[in-house]
Amino acid sequence: MAEHCPVCKSRILNKEKAHDYQNAHHIKCNNCGEYKITYTASSMLKYQKLKYTASSWIRNENDNGNIPMISEFDIDRLKNIHDKSLDAKYKILLMRILKEEEKCEQVYFRDKNDLLKWKTICWCKNVNEFVSLVDEAKKLNHIDLLTIGNEYHIRAITFSGRKYIETEDNINSNKVFMAFHFTDEMKRQFEDTIKRAVSDASENKLEAIRVSSSTTDYDTKIDDELIAMIKSSKAVIADFTGNRTAVYYEAGFAMGLGIPVIWTCKDSDIPKGEIGYGEFTDEKEIKRFKKHIDLLSFDTRQYPHIIWKDKEDLYKQVVNRLKAKIL
Repeated sequence: MAEHCPVCKSRILNKEKAHDYQNAHHIKCNNCGEYKITYTASSMLKYQKLKYTASSWIRNENDNGNIPMISEFDIDRLKNIHDKSLDAKYKILLMRILKEEEKCEQVYFRDKNDLLKWKTICWCKNVNEFVSLVDEAKKLNHIDLLTIGNEYHIRAITFSGRKYIETEDNINSNKVFMAFHFTDEMKRQFEDTIKRAVSDASENKLEAIRVSSSTTDYDTKIDDELIAMIKSSKAVIADFTGNRTAVYYEAGFAMGLGIPVIWTCKDSDIPKGEIGYGEFTDEKEIKRFKKHIDLLSFDTRQYPHIIWKDKEDLYKQVVNRLKAKIL
């Protein structure tokens, strides 16, 4: 009997027990991409279908280098993932084609599976909406499109298409860049929360993004991908929890370009008291305080940091700061 994807109900390519989680499966779906899901969440979704935006969210996570884990506590959130505007979907289409072209990959839509995959990548509700985006790109001469019967072959992004992408300045950008320490805990607490806060504060007009792979704590290199993402962003949200050195460079690079930076840090990483530490009696607290004198607090404390306690506190403060300073 064929296995079906718990999220989109299409036939899945592969399903196996997740190696790093108990009571969970690792799913590979032609439509959704890769994700892990607990047995309980799978059972909950057996008789209900999520909106197409859930599949697109999983694809987007894959593009960012993540294989998301879905538990029973994520079902309600997945049901309420906002759709994107047509303009945002169109930009995703062109950016993805350009990305494939830079990898010397040809873009074909030969069959239903190709169309379903790409309509999910572009956050389209159905294949017809996706085809309308392709037709618009052809009409505007943004792509070199060859059509043979029912098969589409996008041979290249045209000069006009590249110019359209490159002239998207920060004022009109719908991107907010996230800079933070890529630990599993911070992905769960910071990244998920910031994505939700940016989307909700802007009524789904803005999207939080980050580089697709992490760098080490001591890597001070700003590569081409990171430069391009920061330059095309409306704002940067930089979190200094964990004292990741590269975050300073990313925030500083954005400031040098005149891009607004929102500074955040978890309260557990902020030392108690002022510069002197004679008031502390706990040796661990003194050691941690000295560490922050050297690495964090007094290098950037002139900037108005959001000091957050938990995910909901971070969410509320970031929403308020975005509405006050960015939107």
